Amino acid sequence: MKSLFFKILLVITTFYMVGCSNQPMVIPLPESSLITNSTVENKPRIEEVQFINKAQEGELVNPITPFSDSFIPINPETPVYETVESDIKNFIDTNSISGSKEDKSLRVIIEEADAYWVYGGLDKAPFINLLIVGNDKSFGLNLKVRFEIEVNGKVASTYTYKDNIVINGSAAFTDDIKDSYTMLISEYRRQFFNELKDELFKRYL
Repeated sequence: MKSLFFKILLVITTFYMVGCSNQPMVIPLPESSLITNSTVENKPRIEEVQFINKAQEGELVNPITPFSDSFIPINPETPVYETVESDIKNFIDTNSISGSKEDKSLRVIIEEADAYWVYGGLDKAPFINLLIVGNDKSFGLNLKVRFEIEVNGKVASTYTYKDNIVINGSAAFTDDIKDSYTMLISEYRRQFFNELKDELFKRYL
């Protein structure tokens, strides 16, 4: 009886979180050694770095309708796209040298950077949702960043990173969503900055 009551409480809490999904959440993020510690052997010289942030906060995709997945946006107090921009700035500062003999500059265009969690179709099915309400959910981060390398004022090459980083996490309560978001950011940093080190810095810069 207590178990059933607890599951019903979790269902009510989940619906409450979906309804309040657009409320900004304060989520402190730890530093990442991938960003704060130099990981590039031969640091490139860059005269100037310019950022253009076109990304926007995520929106609810597929409203709460029976048997279809809903993508619930995660809107932290510090938007995802601001976290991404700050991370890239720190990574470039750590792994490059200011000044270039050939007047090489870098333009970073952040086109997509938003996070979400998936409220699955089965979560909405009567009775079934009581059995799976505590199960892990998919958490994802849509990311698209374009890097334009300019030499003497002209674009010499372009590198684009586009991916959907996904992890499993809990959305049972607000604190669980915060913890899952923190894990998602950690995984995005691991994938994204290892890719930048191996591709952008080794092959383009």
